[in-house]
Amino acid sequence: MLCQRRLSALHRRRTEAPSHSFPDLLPVLLASLLSNPNLSSPSRSLRSFSSSAAASAAIVKEVRNLYIHEMELLQIEKELKDEACRESLRVANEERKKLKAEAAQIRAPERKIAQQ
Repeated sequence: MLCQRRLSALHRRRTEAPSHSFPDLLPVLLASLLSNPNLSSPSRSLRSFSSSAAASAAIVKEVRNLYIHEMELLQIEKELKDEACRESLRVANEERKKLKAEAAQIRAPERKIAQQ
């Protein structure tokens, strides 16, 4: 039962839109390039582009780190849910075996009487 709930929740999570939003890098780069009107020479524009490339590399690195962290959290959450599912299945199997053993003990005297 618990595993079925987990599977339906996973299906819902995959069909929903992601809850996170990463910054769009292109508008940031274009705005930084266009905001500086003093880029008359190619060397100045190259320096500006290099600095904006470094800034965008830093943004990309931060986004990657956020993504890696989020994936690690999702993996931990998945492992915890899997462990809870395995534990519930183990408890259900123990209960079923216990009931089966009790039923066998009840039937044993009846079987002895039937054999005599």
